[in-house]
Amino acid sequence: MLRIGLLVCFFFVLAACSENNSQSADLIFHNARVVTANSDFNIVQAIAIVDGKIFATGSNEEILALSGEQTIVTDLNNQMILPGLIDTHQHVLSPAMSEFDHPIPSMITVADVLEYITSRANVIPEGEWIWVRDVFPTRLQEYRYPSRAEMDNAAPNHPVIFAPFDVSPVVSVNSMALAAMGIDRNFQPEFSDDILRDDDGEPTGIIKNHQRYIDDEGRQMSTAYQDRRSQYANMTRLYNSVGFTTITDRNTAGDVADFYKTIADSGDATARISIFHTLDSSQDIPDIKNEIKRIAQLPLHIEKDPLIQLIGIKTYSDGGILSGSSYMLKPWGVNELYQISDPAYRGKLFNTSERLSEMIIAAVNEGLQFTSHAVGDGAVNEVVEAYVEAAKSVPVKGSRASVTHSNFMSEWAIENMAELEIVADVQPFWLYLDANALISHFGYDRLRYFQPLQSLFNAGVVVAGGSDHWLAEDPNNATNPFNPFLGMWIAMKREARYVDEAIYPEERLNIRQALQMYTLNAAYALSREQDLGSLEVGKLADFVVIDRDILNSAVDDIRDTRILQTYLGGELVYQSE
Repeated sequence: MLRIGLLVCFFFVLAACSENNSQSADLIFHNARVVTANSDFNIVQAIAIVDGKIFATGSNEEILALSGEQTIVTDLNNQMILPGLIDTHQHVLSPAMSEFDHPIPSMITVADVLEYITSRANVIPEGEWIWVRDVFPTRLQEYRYPSRAEMDNAAPNHPVIFAPFDVSPVVSVNSMALAAMGIDRNFQPEFSDDILRDDDGEPTGIIKNHQRYIDDEGRQMSTAYQDRRSQYANMTRLYNSVGFTTITDRNTAGDVADFYKTIADSGDATARISIFHTLDSSQDIPDIKNEIKRIAQLPLHIEKDPLIQLIGIKTYSDGGILSGSSYMLKPWGVNELYQISDPAYRGKLFNTSERLSEMIIAAVNEGLQFTSHAVGDGAVNEVVEAYVEAAKSVPVKGSRASVTHSNFMSEWAIENMAELEIVADVQPFWLYLDANALISHFGYDRLRYFQPLQSLFNAGVVVAGGSDHWLAEDPNNATNPFNPFLGMWIAMKREARYVDEAIYPEERLNIRQALQMYTLNAAYALSREQDLGSLEVGKLADFVVIDRDILNSAVDDIRDTRILQTYLGGELVYQSE
């Protein structure tokens, strides 16, 4: 197969030279291991670039024959080249701005949380609120919220709120926060179970539906254009540093999308970006259809700019595992951490398959990709059922529709996703970070179809790799991490923090499959496989040079892969120190 691939590449070289009157290459990289990541997964020695596109791939001799007086020729000394990597799920501007006014450390224990609270108390005025956001009790080693007393000790002169999400169903606050909200033993809440009390009737600091009782929103991030621009530039260079040349904001709207456009037009972009526009599905169906039509008419969707494209719309079908609100086929079970007391509770379902089906039909008719956030197996089934119903009216197959997250799944969902060519937008980091808490609550058996990656591949479902990165800048410790090589390692090992055994090892991927999630599969998910995702003649010259041969490395070495250089359209955008 390799010999056939080399012959094909050689004929491409001959054809290109004839067509371009022996045009010489702008750039040549030779004496390398070039992983084309094409459908045959060919490995070649050299690559030539002309006008920001792949001009030829082949042997050293074939490609060096394309050099001219102006060609920049680089001997890579047997280093490996990969296609530029693609993350299909991020929230780009959010993490870019998240550390604008102060660094956010990694917090994996309650002690880490308390240390952070104290550090904030030392630098902000007394009486000002301290918010701890996007740190989840299920991801803390102690598997609990910090207590009222612990936060009192950490910041005695500041009201403190530990709120994993802005819309967290449960938060923990300290005594000064309770006093600021007027909550004491005599306080009568709107709903009796909103305030958790100890045996003596004193509020413990655990509050449900805190939005009813607190009017402080915490410190607001700067919206100044220049602040956003500098932070965004920093963030995209961090993405470049781990190999990304294309990123995806999977939940954005007007002003943020317009901001991305100004960066693309400025000539300063170091990564391409695809956008899924937020769709408010709480409206009546006629209003939703009008909104879909409006989005489809936006210039970012109509104009096919290689640096920025609005490709689809996103809505929500359920909550999440971190908040105890993903919609499950079977009941969650009583959960003290999330104050789940109803044994029949299955989570929150925001859209039924009937409503989703009408949205899908409208999106397909407007040429937009449709996706819905679905974490629990009940929600995934609802979304897939909606696609099955919509396919009776419109060509869902080929529309690049997807299920966002696809965490808990069923055999039925996998089979129908394969039949309708529905993409699974998966974040392997969730398995590593959350399996311990899930096993503790649900038991091991119920994780049989939690991120069933090999089952998806075997069924023919296109699995695209993402991070759902929305906070902090550390590639390996952000919320959530965004290092794709760590993601590949997780998909290949299926090991989780604080868990002694692999999580259903039969669902492990091999290195080619893991790499495919971030290359050709990801390009397909974004409708960009014609110009991205593999190193083939005519495609954009987005590629990275890495420090090891990941195809022949020990699995545990893959997560430590370093990027030496990143190229976007043949232009160097990142150079390792």
